[in-house]
Amino acid sequence: MKQNRFQRIAAVALARAQPAGWALFVLGVAAFLLLPLAGKKCYLDEKALLVGGAAPTIRQSGAFGACMAGYEQALHPAAAGDLAATVAAAAAAVATAMRAGPALTFHQHNYTSNAGSSSGTAAALCSTWHTVARSPRGDGSEGFVLLLPLHARRPAAAALAAALGTAAAAHLRQSGWLAKDAVLVFVDASCGGGALEGAQAWLSAYNSAQGLFTFPRAGLLQQALVLELAGAAPAAAPAGAATWAELSVHGAAGQLPNLDMYYLIKRNLDLHTAIPAVLRASEAPLPAWAQWAAVAAGAAASAARLGSAQAAQRHAAELATLTAFAGQLASGRPTGAHAPFLGMQVDAATLTLHLSALPEAPPASSDGGSAQPPSPQLQAAAASVLAAVEMVLRTLNNLQERLHHSTALYALLSPDRFVSIAAYLAPPGCLLLAALVQTVAASQAASGAPLPAWRSAWRRVAAAHAAAYAFGAACSQLLVHHAAAEDAWLPQCHDSSGDGLGLLQHLLWAAAAGLAAAEGAPALLAALAPVGGSSGGEVASASTGDVSGGTHASSDQLGAPIGAGKREEGPPSRASAADAATPAAVQRCTTAIALVAAVLQGSHLLLGQWVRCSAFLLAVLPLLALASQRRRGGAAGLALWAALLPGGAALVRQLCSGGAAWLAYLLLPYLLLGLV
Repeated sequence: MKQNRFQRIAAVALARAQPAGWALFVLGVAAFLLLPLAGKKCYLDEKALLVGGAAPTIRQSGAFGACMAGYEQALHPAAAGDLAATVAAAAAAVATAMRAGPALTFHQHNYTSNAGSSSGTAAALCSTWHTVARSPRGDGSEGFVLLLPLHARRPAAAALAAALGTAAAAHLRQSGWLAKDAVLVFVDASCGGGALEGAQAWLSAYNSAQGLFTFPRAGLLQQALVLELAGAAPAAAPAGAATWAELSVHGAAGQLPNLDMYYLIKRNLDLHTAIPAVLRASEAPLPAWAQWAAVAAGAAASAARLGSAQAAQRHAAELATLTAFAGQLASGRPTGAHAPFLGMQVDAATLTLHLSALPEAPPASSDGGSAQPPSPQLQAAAASVLAAVEMVLRTLNNLQERLHHSTALYALLSPDRFVSIAAYLAPPGCLLLAALVQTVAASQAASGAPLPAWRSAWRRVAAAHAAAYAFGAACSQLLVHHAAAEDAWLPQCHDSSGDGLGLLQHLLWAAAAGLAAAEGAPALLAALAPVGGSSGGEVASASTGDVSGGTHASSDQLGAPIGAGKREEGPPSRASAADAATPAAVQRCTTAIALVAAVLQGSHLLLGQWVRCSAFLLAVLPLLALASQRRRGGAAGLALWAALLPGGAALVRQLCSGGAAWLAYLLLPYLLLGLV
């Protein structure tokens, strides 16, 4: 009796599988739109950081006055484009002004840029300069990094960055509270691949065995702060702010620093300076249509909660920020020179300071000597920046271990609010569950098909993946000329990391590539059709009826939704056996196999990054549903082409821009299955 009851429950569940799958799909989309409602206020989990437990002392130590003196002395070599002389001039002026012993000595590390060779031009020889401020209390086993990019095309910013860095290092060297060694690094951001490549080259040299006695080191690096100075950017500046800060946390391949690393910088800016801080959620702002969609979603969420118009505006703003933040995660592209440190398990973030008082070109004096003194506005901005740097580094110095109490699995809604992993896994979880339901329903609908139909379907899916594999391998070689090595999307998307799902996925790619090599290009293209080539011949030979005559008779089965295949009771007749080998049966088997592959890929992506899993399933599930309802004309066919053609154009556009090329690669097999 229990078995019969379970059988009836299973039959009812299968009968309702298609509506349940679509309901879960809609629920996953709604869960993403409502994520701002699950936001939390950022907080510091590491209590030993002691943020706010001390006050800045840059003026008492003379570091601020030395910074201004170093800025004036560094302007002339910076205007000449000599960055090494700029750093040396700033260090000498700071040492003279502070009277704190000899000037800082910098080690120059030269490296060959890969950016020039990839673009076909001559490889450029670039440099970094670094020094170590030794702790009088520590044992030299731990350290943190302050990295400042220098732009030869922005001499005033380069001079001020050199002065700020050397003044901060001199101040740390004579501070009694320093328990870790502090490493000051300058990179030539105008050479080769910029600050990102310079930081990667310096970090690689630091962790290598070269120059063990000549390359200054500070033990195990725990944290890193990248400080970048820029001019005014009125389009993104907060209202009425002449000096403002921008925080960047995205690393390569979707890596993020510990949430405490981000918020301790934000909190120190709020406590010790008047500099407003904003979040750099992505490289580029959201398009207009996405912003309008966020506003509409915010209004709908506010109406559902009977909230105010202010709550609706806040929801829309947080949803737009979340979408941009998640899109940047999915692209796998970093937003600052802190990305190489994240790749080495060093918590790091980039703090970009926009100073409206910073001149584009330094005004030189009429007698050819040092430049005119900085304006009062620039002096006030420099004092705030130096105080912020001191307090951030002092906070990092308080913790004699890695940041570990907080989490690196988060999505920021605003500079002060975030969504934890417990909330943002709901959208991809619903989508993955919808894919599982669709898979069970599609397998049940295709269970009566004969073995030749399954064999033809397998070859069809494998041919689509083989074509996508070859396409992705070719395009990855083209994209390497436009992106850094860590941005290559081909290894990122298919890095198995040793898990079982990744192994199954690699087996699918290997089988598809093997099929392409064994069958050849003509058979590969023929295998994409439901009946055609070698697979179509096998299906036709296995059928006792006329396959070509059954094509038009099976148009109703082509229009059946996934999981809604209703089979008659009793043994199959001769006509039904022939019909099972028609393109309709192959299409049902193809949908089942493709959904299994989609579930495997979605599960593998979920283990690595929730945004990519969501984006992949959001595109694949409707694509396969439309493909399963494809007719030779009519409203369903028009709807299919209306959905596929803009989607294909969007994939090509994304591929050319290099933003989310991995999505084009993963979706290409399912796009091919829907087109043919």
